Amino acid sequence: MAPQVEIQGLADFRRELRKLDDRALRNGLTPIYRDIAKLVKERAKGAAPGDVKSAIGHRANRRGAFITVGGRPPRALGVFFGAKGRFGWYRAGRYQRSQGRQFEPWVGNQWDPGEGGAEPYFIGPAINASVDEVLEKMADGIEDLARRAFPN
Repeated sequence: MAPQVEIQGLADFRRELRKLDDRALRNGLTPIYRDIAKLVKERAKGAAPGDVKSAIGHRANRRGAFITVGGRPPRALGVFFGAKGRFGWYRAGRYQRSQGRQFEPWVGNQWDPGEGGAEPYFIGPAINASVDEVLEKMADGIEDLARRAFPN
């Protein structure tokens, strides 16, 4: 006779594990992502110059938390990401020889929070400073989701 092992509660464990399927997990993460997006947005707004704070927004879905930078006021994108050229009235021919800069040099929008290097002006350092807290909130949220399936 072959040895047998019986694990008490395995059937309950498997049933609860199925409740944490991919869709349920993603849907459960959306509120966590929403809280994270709001937190980081407020930090970014706190670091932004007063006239372009309103351009910073947030959104969240099942895939993640996002900070948005809109086009209102129109100069907001240049303030946060810099520019390679001149825009608006400063593009006129009579200003082409000017040594002044309308915006800081272009740093782009391809940047990973927490990484050094070419980060957005003003808001980049504020977002970088929030990374540890975001990771902690994420871990707490996932732990809460797992607790629903495994209350003990």
